[in-house]
Amino acid sequence: QPQHFYRTLDLLAGNKDRIETALFEKARDLFTIDLDLVLWDTTSTYFEGNGPDEIASFGLSKDHRPDRVQVMVGVLMTRDGYPVAHEVFPGNTADVNTFKTVLRSVLKRFSVKRCVIVGDRGMISKSTVRELEESGLEYILGLRMRRDKDGDRVLQTRGRYRVVEDNLQVKETSVDGKRYILCCATSSATTRTRRKDRSRRGSMSSSNSKGRYKQASNPSSKTGSIAGFC
Repeated sequence: QPQHFYRTLDLLAGNKDRIETALFEKARDLFTIDLDLVLWDTTSTYFEGNGPDEIASFGLSKDHRPDRVQVMVGVLMTRDGYPVAHEVFPGNTADVNTFKTVLRSVLKRFSVKRCVIVGDRGMISKSTVRELEESGLEYILGLRMRRDKDGDRVLQTRGRYRVVEDNLQVKETSVDGKRYILCCATSSATTRTRRKDRSRRGSMSSSNSKGRYKQASNPSSKTGSIAGFC
């Protein structure tokens, strides 16, 4: 009966850390799992109803249901996708704050010799980077280069891009001791250029009918999609 399983959830939740640690230790010995690189990702799940008062709240819905209260769920995984641990947060918790919880508590439960934290741009903040550096852990984080204070300096560094895929070029550089990998998605750049070109031609054509313009000019084709990692 499902009710029997539901009634055990409070007991399991109260011993979550012990259960996760024991399961991982057994799995690590059995499958030779290494925590040399871990991935942290979050998602939201909503309630049809009020939900638990302690954690159910309105927030940024990844299910596209802002009209429902929700919780945030984060999962820590190995490079091969093996789940290591999970955490549940109030529905209005920002991704960057869930990341801090991982640094402060989850990783301390496991014997990690060398660990590389990988996070997306939604988990970036000055305080998060500061905590990562103070923890001594290595990390790879996506950056909004145009908003980063060193973004212009990084983009202006010399060096050639190396083609790694048909539509992807990368360049490695270093600024103030931090390593950056710049990525240029050529297909995205071409698509944007074509859209701009069509938009301009449409605008020019409309204006030309009134005798204002004679010829549409082509936009620059040097636009690139830039992403940085440090």
